[in-house]
Amino acid sequence: MMITMAEGNGTSERSGARGGTRALRRLSAVLFAAALLGAAAAPAGAAVYPRASQQPSQTIDYIDMEDDAFTLGDLLTVESLQGIVNREEPRIWVLKNPVHMYDVGPGFDANSTMVGRDFWFDRLTGYTKVQHTDPLELVQSFATELVGAVLYDPDMLDVSPGANGNAGSFYYTTDDDSQYAEANKSYQPAETIVAQLNVTAMLCAKYGAIALTEDQLDELEDDYGVTLPVLADTRTLDLSTWQKSYDYAMDNLDEDMRTDIVANNPNFSLAMFDYLIANKIFVVNLKGDPAAGTGLSMAEKALTDEIADRSGPNTPVIGVWGGTTDEDAFGRYFNPKGKFSLVTSESFNLSWTSGLPSVRPSASESNRNLTYDPSKTYISFTETDGDTLLFLQYKYPHWFGLADREEYPIAWELASTIQEIDPLVGQFYEEERGDNAYVNPVTGVGYLKYAPSAAYRDDYFDLTDDYMDYMRYRLLRTMNYDRFDAIPYTAIPSVEGVFAGYGGADPQRPSVADLTETNFMYLGKPVFINYSFADAQAIKDYDGGGPAFFSVAAQYVNTELLTDYIDSLPASFVVVSPGELVDLYKQYAEATFSDIDAAGFLASFTHDESGYLYADDGSFIADGDHRVADGAASWTYRFDLANTAASLDLKLDIANNYKVEVSTDAANWTTEAVAPADIHDASNRVALDLDLSSYLTSNPDKTVYVRFGDASPTDGWGASLFGVGVNGDIPQTADRWLLTAGKQLGSGQFLVAPSGGYNLTLQSDGNLVLYSGPNPAQNTGVVWQSGATGTTGSYFAIMQSDGNFVVYKGTGPADNQGYMWSSGTGGSGASYFSVEDDGKVYVHEGADPDHESGVVWSRP
Repeated sequence: MMITMAEGNGTSERSGARGGTRALRRLSAVLFAAALLGAAAAPAGAAVYPRASQQPSQTIDYIDMEDDAFTLGDLLTVESLQGIVNREEPRIWVLKNPVHMYDVGPGFDANSTMVGRDFWFDRLTGYTKVQHTDPLELVQSFATELVGAVLYDPDMLDVSPGANGNAGSFYYTTDDDSQYAEANKSYQPAETIVAQLNVTAMLCAKYGAIALTEDQLDELEDDYGVTLPVLADTRTLDLSTWQKSYDYAMDNLDEDMRTDIVANNPNFSLAMFDYLIANKIFVVNLKGDPAAGTGLSMAEKALTDEIADRSGPNTPVIGVWGGTTDEDAFGRYFNPKGKFSLVTSESFNLSWTSGLPSVRPSASESNRNLTYDPSKTYISFTETDGDTLLFLQYKYPHWFGLADREEYPIAWELASTIQEIDPLVGQFYEEERGDNAYVNPVTGVGYLKYAPSAAYRDDYFDLTDDYMDYMRYRLLRTMNYDRFDAIPYTAIPSVEGVFAGYGGADPQRPSVADLTETNFMYLGKPVFINYSFADAQAIKDYDGGGPAFFSVAAQYVNTELLTDYIDSLPASFVVVSPGELVDLYKQYAEATFSDIDAAGFLASFTHDESGYLYADDGSFIADGDHRVADGAASWTYRFDLANTAASLDLKLDIANNYKVEVSTDAANWTTEAVAPADIHDASNRVALDLDLSSYLTSNPDKTVYVRFGDASPTDGWGASLFGVGVNGDIPQTADRWLLTAGKQLGSGQFLVAPSGGYNLTLQSDGNLVLYSGPNPAQNTGVVWQSGATGTTGSYFAIMQSDGNFVVYKGTGPADNQGYMWSSGTGGSGASYFSVEDDGKVYVHEGADPDHESGVVWSRP
């Protein structure tokens, strides 16, 4: 037999042992196949994820592929058949355990055990179910609907050890044996092999054809009476490298694939191939770290960009990471392009379930409308990873079946698009919620490890809002333990609270000692930094009294462990849903930040500042310790004083070109303070004292608004606010008047005595000068100076661990360009340097003021 085929830009010949008549039939088939390509209807569009063109048939033809008699090749045939048949009307269902990521028992950690392949199939009641046991017989059953075949080399799916450069051991069937399931997790096919597989899938999608080896094709004809024309043969194509495979795809398949979604398949997880083929989704396997430009050539990087840019911003990537591209590299590459993801790599039957009608949930929680009690410690728990279908389809259902789960206000991440791509799963969670609650996973309509860029953010937020509203979600989780990363999401109308931080044993997670600074208000919406269940004992031991608020993210924690822990908490703890935590925190904020007599806070988005922040029009936190408004930006505080208040004394630790305005209605403003000069280096940092008592007269609400802006908006140096005191002092930060061991002062920076009467400045010539006055710009004379000067440049003064206070040339210890001056106190041990209200500078023995044991040095 001789087959000669042309497909795209590659040709080849291959001889075989069978007769030539079949070859002639196949060659003829190529000539007329094009007329049949339009037979399959295009899938119906959807807002984010493609859906089947109609609801599933009442008859389900199913096959159990978890059998050692089958191979990956058989599974590829069945998956491609399912995709083509279900494209028109969902009828085929495949039973198969996950190929790569399956956690089973006994003998495996019960924390991660997944349900088996029949769990969801058994929930399909009211259907006629027709069983098939032979993949080719299943093909035969739908032969009249098939237009042809795509041939591939069976060696492509060779999983024997070392084949094709593949790494690890692979077991097609895992059943309930962890020794096989675990091995598959680390199995990694070669990148070129996966690229060939992905191109094969796209050819099937383009032609509406099933994937077959030549032996399968012959067996279909000889034993099943099914003759299929060959529409493409990957053996005749030059797919010898990753680059050549996707060059071919872009040259020959690009126009046939959708442009509103892309898939990343890095291995042999064929589960989602039915969905990819049914919906003509371009599928790639990322190589290396494309954002960093490592692990791939420049040409491969350019090709990767071309593929990624096929779909526009705010579109999904399904699959997703694996191979040489890990989760972080995946996010760094796709997220800046405005793309989010949904993990579907082990999701079978999406071409079937996506045809089910979407049903809007009746609620996402059962809110008990609790009343805030300041003596209580409130705590909520959220199960993580609901952004991946692997959890929703396999792991969560097992945990949902554990004892008494439904009786606790535990929350679960549940993808807001689940009713679109898999309503069968969505309806399960609607029915089984009990007293549990659901929240939107990290981070929005899809998974983002990194925040969307400004160019795509508004549209992404709009899309997220649509899906949250449909799912009746109130709350959203973000990936990073970062309040600044979290606050932009409060702009989404459906978001009533944000919970920041994944929940694992991340070193960036907060400590229990920092509890107060893990909860904030931002423009009326609570933001919580999550704790980890890894900190369960420290949380349980918390004895700081009420009120207190803990949000705990439970990563890979089954509900038996969680409910046992909840039952062990002290009586002062009240376990609530995240929604209830948000509502209680709003009550706390109202009680804490309204009807005040006095207040004081640091202006760096601290817990205390957040309660007074009324409007934020473009301000930002600089250097971690002060809020800035440049140009047209501004921010506003709202101070609601007690009804009996007769005075309002506002103290501001402020610098640069500030403008301070005051209002009683946030509409009509009066300027109360403007920087006296155009300052760019904070050398005019001062403790400003404003008497605003007049704003309380004829103001029965006793509410005053204070707005900060830029007095010279064209030069880029606006208000810099470090702290605020309302009818009281501004909280002091230690580095305003002292330096402990290892701390340093840079050129142009200064320390100021606690009362503000003196400041010590390191000038740009290296001279260390003590002035009277609150800052260098408003000094009233030199009190003392080191007298050591050099050329204008960078200098730093550092309190060394040996007790010596030293000035060096350079920007810091890593850029030390030479000695300038010192206090000569080396060898005195742990010490600190200070500027004090008596007009002197000191080196004190002791690590800090609490451990002071004497003066080592002072001037003048």
